[in-house]
Amino acid sequence: MKKISSPLLIIVVLCSALTATAQSRVKAGIKFGANSSIMSASFNTDASARWGFHVGGFLEFKVSDNFYFQPEVYYSQQGQKDTYYELPNGPDVGETTTKLDYLNFPFLAKFPLGKVVNLQVGPQFGFMVKGREEGTVDGAIVDEDLKDVFKSLDVAMVAGVGLRMSEHFQAGIRLNLGVTDVLKNDSDDYPAVKSRTFHFYLGYSF
Repeated sequence: MKKISSPLLIIVVLCSALTATAQSRVKAGIKFGANSSIMSASFNTDASARWGFHVGGFLEFKVSDNFYFQPEVYYSQQGQKDTYYELPNGPDVGETTTKLDYLNFPFLAKFPLGKVVNLQVGPQFGFMVKGREEGTVDGAIVDEDLKDVFKSLDVAMVAGVGLRMSEHFQAGIRLNLGVTDVLKNDSDDYPAVKSRTFHFYLGYSF
């Protein structure tokens, strides 16, 4: 329970803030979309992107005509796919999918470039809620819990472009670059492993 107390507290704060949506300078909304994610390093495998979904909500605070602040909370499927090979230079012997699902909390600054386009940048804090590796290697089924392999916190920097298509609808694309090593590894023999996620979204504000 201690591991999820921080994200739950943030959810309570964001939900409480929904009462402010009646004010003209604050809007609440929902968002959903697709992720394409991969790690910055792999070990003895050929890695490729894992596609997943995300869904959540956001608040948009209009600070001025040229600056908005947008905190969000969303569930996000991340990770990567791995193809294993028989060493050295042998054929592939199996594939697995590393499924790392997070509850993400980005805190974004938005800068409008006219009425439609806006730039978005800010930090993101992700709390892992699920971690498994599933697949088949050498004919054996792989189904491993990864919560003891990966850290529970993933900190990333977010940069993206948004489109305000109407008063209520918006869309955008972001790149979430992990800045912390997500692997529980104290050895200098392995490189740092950081998350890399392309984030495509559609949103509706009330």
